[in-house]
Amino acid sequence: MKAQVIALDAPSQSFWWNGGSALRTRIFDALSIVGPSGETFIVNALSEWAKEMADEPGFVSSKLHKEILRLISEEAAHQRAHDVYNKRLNGNTHAKRLEDHMEASMQEMVGLKLSTRLAFVAAFEQLAALHSAEILRPGSVWLSEGNSHQAHLWRWHSREEIAHHKVSIDVLKCYKVGHTKRIAAFVMATIYLHLDLLYFTASFCRADVRAKRINGWQLIFETLTFTVRAIPSMLRMGWGCLNYLVGREQKFG
Repeated sequence: MKAQVIALDAPSQSFWWNGGSALRTRIFDALSIVGPSGETFIVNALSEWAKEMADEPGFVSSKLHKEILRLISEEAAHQRAHDVYNKRLNGNTHAKRLEDHMEASMQEMVGLKLSTRLAFVAAFEQLAALHSAEILRPGSVWLSEGNSHQAHLWRWHSREEIAHHKVSIDVLKCYKVGHTKRIAAFVMATIYLHLDLLYFTASFCRADVRAKRINGWQLIFETLTFTVRAIPSMLRMGWGCLNYLVGREQKFG
């Protein structure tokens, strides 16, 4: 699918493309800010591991190698799509500044040992799969059923995240990354990723209120309503996190 994103040029239904909700729109805008830097980190770590394993007998012809190449190709496509999304977003917001913040955070991880980076890759992929399952869930509280280009992009992205999420776990097993390192990486990734998402969403919303794109009280009402409606989804994702921590395989869809 060729990802396309409409220009956001007016505070209207097309501006708040996610069911007319400013909050839900900005949550996904925040997710898109995370995308390019996170996907670059994933692609680089898996590419480095695949190159390191290339001399191992049978690896290049193995199923795992083919799955890694597919994952890398899909993540690169996601990166390109979100680059377009964020450039359009930057026309009306301070998205570039937030992208720079995210890129600086990810750069701090580049010098980690490969085994640690792979543990973070698996953590990011698991979190993406958990979010994606909720995005694609019928009647999702996160994503409206509209036909905007953004909604189509997120459904495409989510389907591919679920389809390839297990590859990074297979890489950990092959590389013999310990369970303790895997748990530590997942806990840290969960905390820092969600703090960044909260910060980015709040930053967008604060700018929207200042620019009078939305009334502050209306935004508070949207936030309270969404929080209550999202409780079942949050509990399901929390259960998925616990399953990952205990090493229980999860199936999506």
